[in-house]
Order: sequence, then structure tokens, then C-alpha cells
Amino acid sequence: MRALYGIEPDLCISNPDILIWSNKDVILPKYFYNQLVYLTVGDFTQATQAAEKILNSLERQEIPNLLIFKTISEGTIYFYNEEINAKSIGDLDTRNPIDRYMLGLINIAEILECQTIFLPLSSEIINKCHALNIDVTNAEEFMTIDTSWLEPEMLVGIEAKLDPLSQVQWEEVQAVEELGNINWVE
Repeated sequence: MRALYGIEPDLCISNPDILIWSNKDVILPKYFYNQLVYLTVGDFTQATQAAEKILNSLERQEIPNLLIFKTISEGTIYFYNEEINAKSIGDLDTRNPIDRYMLGLINIAEILECQTIFLPLSSEIINKCHALNIDVTNAEEFMTIDTSWLEPEMLVGIEAKLDPLSQVQWEEVQAVEELGNINWVE
């Protein structure tokens, strides 16, 4: 069964081993990657330690303009730009970063034709998953052995597919002014 997994970002900070030892294909929002980088340069005790542990364990893949990493257990982590205008589903509030993340996860799974499974921490996210028909898993099930199927090359161009406006190319067309075609009516 091909599946993409989402993880509530707060869970990764409270339990970084879930992400570090994942052998699954995980989609996370880019804002979370930026938070991890920010936490490593600050002094936020446990959060800083968790961020350093996560970033030091991930191996960056050489795909230009994409944040794709391999985990210690050969899972794939893709931090996608949740700011992209993906098509809206259900009652998600696109002003809320976690809602934009969930929306993007669903849309990426649709494009890649796979199942969506989410590892939540809060009851609010569990309720959103149920409302959106996203399967929910727990940490124990998430850590079971699996094989990553997602190849980094599969994600090239995915953000353009999520945002149809990014594919619009504007070009200037010169218009000819013909004043003789105007009839003035008084």
C-alpha cells in the first residue's frame, strides 16, 4: 500500500525519534523546517536539542529547490512550501499554517495517487483528520517496518501542480491604436 504520512510538527519536537527513525514517506510543511533551523541557533533547551537531533540525522538529497531528505532508516522526508495555493477542501482555514499543511498533504497524495495517513498529537487535529477522511495512526503503528517508495524525482514539479497559477506565463502583446474606429456620440 502506497501511503504518504503527515506528522503534527509539535510531535516531532516532543519526540524527535519518530521522525529520525522513520522508514516512511513523510510530508512536512516548510514552516516546520524553518522552525527547526531557528531553534538550532537559539537556546530553547529541549526544543533546541530536538531540532539539532532531527537536522543532524537527516541526509539532504541533491534535488535543486526542494527540501528532500533521507532518514537513518531510509525514509523520505519532504518539506513542501505550504504557502502554495492548493485547492481548498472541507472547512480548512487557509490562514492557519497547520490547515494549509493538511490541505497540501491531501493534494500531494491525490497527485501521487496514494493514501494519506496522519500521526496527530492533539485532539483538534484528530477531529480534522476524521472530518477530511484522513486515516489516523499512532506512534507504535507508525514505527512499524515499511519500505519507502517515494523517490525524490517524483516530487520535481509537484509544487507547480499544486498551484495552477504558477503555470500561467504572461507575455506582452502589442496593441495597435486605431482612433478611426471610435464613433463619438453626444
